[in-house]
Amino acid sequence: MSFINEKVDYQDMPLIFKDAFLDYAMSVIVSRALPDVRDGLKPVHRRILYAMHDLGMHSHKPHKKSARIVGEVIGKYHPHGDSAVYDSMVRLTQDFNMNVPLINGHGNFGSIDGDAAAAMRYTEARLEKISNELLRDLHKDTVDYEDNYDGSEREPHVLPSVFPNLLVNGGEGIAVGMASKIPPHNLKEVVEAVIAQMENPVITAEELMTIMPGPDFPHPCVVMGKSGIKEAFNTGRGVFKIRGIVDVVSTKKKNQIIIRSVPYQVNPEMLVKRIYELQGEWDHYVKERAKKKKVERNGLIDFVETNGISNQADRNNPVHIIITLKKEADPDLVLNYLYKKTDLEKSFGYNMVALVPEKGKDTISRVPSQLSLKEIIAHYIDHQVEVLTRSLQFDLKKQEEKMHLLSGFIKALDDIDETVRIIRESTNKPEAMLGLMNHLHIDEIQAENILDRKLQTLANFEQDKLRLEHEERGKEIILIKEKLENPSLIHEDIKETLKSISSQYGKPRQTTLTDDIESFDDEDLITNDDVVVTITHDGLIKRTLESTYRTQRRKGIGVSGMKLLEDDFIRHLHVAKNKDTLLFFTNQGKVYKKKVYEISESTSNNRGTNVELLLDLEHDERIQAILAIREFSSSQKILFVTKNGHVKKTPLSAFGNIRQNGIISIRMKPQDSLIGVCLTSDDRNITLVTRKAISITFEGSSIRPMSRTAAGLRGIRLNEGDTVVSFAVHEEEADLFVATNQGFGKRTPLGEFRVQKRAGKGVRIAKLNDKNGEVIGTLTVQEEDTVMLMTKNGTLMKMKAEELSQFGRVAQGTKIINLRDGDELSVIARIPDEEERES
Repeated sequence: MSFINEKVDYQDMPLIFKDAFLDYAMSVIVSRALPDVRDGLKPVHRRILYAMHDLGMHSHKPHKKSARIVGEVIGKYHPHGDSAVYDSMVRLTQDFNMNVPLINGHGNFGSIDGDAAAAMRYTEARLEKISNELLRDLHKDTVDYEDNYDGSEREPHVLPSVFPNLLVNGGEGIAVGMASKIPPHNLKEVVEAVIAQMENPVITAEELMTIMPGPDFPHPCVVMGKSGIKEAFNTGRGVFKIRGIVDVVSTKKKNQIIIRSVPYQVNPEMLVKRIYELQGEWDHYVKERAKKKKVERNGLIDFVETNGISNQADRNNPVHIIITLKKEADPDLVLNYLYKKTDLEKSFGYNMVALVPEKGKDTISRVPSQLSLKEIIAHYIDHQVEVLTRSLQFDLKKQEEKMHLLSGFIKALDDIDETVRIIRESTNKPEAMLGLMNHLHIDEIQAENILDRKLQTLANFEQDKLRLEHEERGKEIILIKEKLENPSLIHEDIKETLKSISSQYGKPRQTTLTDDIESFDDEDLITNDDVVVTITHDGLIKRTLESTYRTQRRKGIGVSGMKLLEDDFIRHLHVAKNKDTLLFFTNQGKVYKKKVYEISESTSNNRGTNVELLLDLEHDERIQAILAIREFSSSQKILFVTKNGHVKKTPLSAFGNIRQNGIISIRMKPQDSLIGVCLTSDDRNITLVTRKAISITFEGSSIRPMSRTAAGLRGIRLNEGDTVVSFAVHEEEADLFVATNQGFGKRTPLGEFRVQKRAGKGVRIAKLNDKNGEVIGTLTVQEEDTVMLMTKNGTLMKMKAEELSQFGRVAQGTKIINLRDGDELSVIARIPDEEERES
């Protein structure tokens, strides 16, 4: 078989695929996924409404089976699956999805809890009254029609849509390569915004926001983020957050969080399930970890009573979720946790993409466009001007046709005797028509109309009625022509219609609008008390008033400072003021920021809450050091010290802007970790201290300032098996307080520590033995200061620094706290004298 003489058309396959995919993409974009900017409807919604209109299923007529509607839509206009059409129809009935439902459903059409609608054979429907405004004057040739999928029917290309449905009901659609997401808005506000733009075409988006401040969802909620709304109104894209309506009810016995409404398109039943899962995760976690006797607090179990979550929704209150908290739980902290972990708070992104009539082409050609609020309103106004103009032209044509017929008949009435004679003497209708046309000087249509009239119209009262009708129609024609010649009159008609729709169907706003979350600042309501912040090994953090701990003398046994779980112990203790900023430095070299008052306040024997509820820590990330900052001064620097003896100094100003998920503070070398940070300056000497009581003192100026991401320099050469456990920044006339794990301690004047070159071997600062143990920390103290001691088991003791005995550099020290069996001293902290602290 030979192909030599046959003509072969060679084509590049990539080009074929490209063209075919583009055709498919545009078909999805135009014919399925995106709404039209003029009526705010996708093709399937438009076809459903038109089919119901064609079947006469108006608001004043009885409901009819949904299956009949779906069959009509599929058979005539929309050759797709019946479930897709029925699902689209169901959404148009749901008042929790639509600001203004367009279909009135009879039967089970689903619920806000995610319950599916009953099968289409069981439900019935008809058009809502407001749908008449979408379909108004459709018979007056107000819009163009096009062939259906097989050419057997005609369907409207777009509906007249007298009210701005795209903004009122919003819309979502995912096409190929693009998507649309427009939230619903309040009908009254939208109407006012449209009228304002008609009266002032150069109005700005900011001015429109004073009339229409943002979205208005079908059920109550709170929108946070006016800046995102403003950006969307200007550009077509913007993001804001939505929160449900929540009340906190407090009594002497208990606190309750009552969720009365959820964000738009959030399923309350799924929200309850998610809250249960947060407790379920904890329950499973406890069972797995209890075997190893190492339990870390995680989830809502710390806050919510057992069986403390209930959904009490009913017909009158579709959302009513009650969360009963434990007595010591902080409702604000629980709410923040719910906002973070559940859909009680969610983001909504404006993406105002719609199909727009293509300029310079027929009205059926459309292209997808990203639109600002002004552009959407402008397209709607243009559409209404066109619809009203075509309606007026249709009315003018009809009036002129009727006027033409009346003019001929009135001529006949003016000469009624001759008219009757001509008709009586004619042998057939054509002869009579010809006689009337010649005698009365009328055309064929007028002559036929005279012959078709009943004899009763010759009565005097009927003649008067016809003459009056002729006069009224003449006035109507003049009025229509005036409107067609004067666009301002058309605008006035549009405005009057919009005002009528607004008064008839408008409802009060349900959504509350607030500023961005970051703009809230309630520091003025916080008392700037001295507090003690502690973090345990298992990540429990709490804030306790420093005044709750009384000062004791040396060798006291302390008081309970924290109730700990088995195998847990205190890792960090820090004294600060409520309004200070806490910087949390982690083992991975990152730093996070929180205000002290944002930490839940607890009693002295409370365990605290999980630090993961405050910070967006990554997996296996834990807090290594804490620093309290009152002001981010450019002259101060942060000193970093690692367990392998590396040091780094970075300007404090580099940490003034820390993201929610943290930033890099130091680049950690392998097998190294951060042991502490503090504020310092170049003129202060620094002393590093190791676990085996070796120290080195060097000038702070020997560490040059470095960037946040630098790894640092060597500070001390360590002996094998030794690590740095603490460091001190020198002060004038200050002592170095050294503490060991067996409860021994001493004060040594800093003047006894000679200055060496950085990166040396150092000198001994204490004699260690089995009695006093190993060094756990050091502090720079003045005699007026107070020192806090905390043990692994949570016992806390507060004592004056002057109570600590002074010893030489190599002395072992003396007992400073009597430890209970099996307990060890783990953390020490300094409370500076108030005058010095303020300076």
